[in-house]
Amino acid sequence: MGAPRTVRGVSPPRLLRHIKSMLLLLFLGTYTQGQGPGATDTTAQMSVVEEQPPGVVVGVLPVRAGYNYTIRETSTMFVLYPGGIIRTLIRIDREALPRDTISLFVGGSHPQLAFHPIDVSISILDINDNNPKFEESTNAVSFQEDASAGQQQLILTATDPDKGNNGTIAEYQIVSGNSDGKFNSFHPV
Repeated sequence: MGAPRTVRGVSPPRLLRHIKSMLLLLFLGTYTQGQGPGATDTTAQMSVVEEQPPGVVVGVLPVRAGYNYTIRETSTMFVLYPGGIIRTLIRIDREALPRDTISLFVGGSHPQLAFHPIDVSISILDINDNNPKFEESTNAVSFQEDASAGQQQLILTATDPDKGNNGTIAEYQIVSGNSDGKFNSFHPV
């Protein structure tokens, strides 16, 4: 049969290793330049719990090596640190916001490569930090002396600005003025 054929004096196994190495280098070069798989990450979704102290890490953006990133509009709630780290600037009160999600536009610039935009969506998560409030601070109720037991006399409703289960009122209780136990608390319908 004879000796294995060569290409410019390189044996087939060695040539194959050389091609694999070149492809790997090409892939790594493209990937680290921000143009490989995952480089199409132009959105980021994060969340932060309300009422945390300033400086809490919200998340880390999918940044590219060699790029300089900035938040493109003024933000009074968040700051961007090197490496794509987003932190809070203030204590955030979810109930004081017009919506539960904050949108930021972050841009990455590079002297030789294309602009890298990232749309960031930050959900503000609720904690149970508000007390239910009644429409009226006091309510006057009159009873007839011969009223039957179990007769419903007054329906009070309260609202809680917290969200989800944190804003659900599970039970109403009489906290004073019922030492003889003639009145019952109730669960909302």
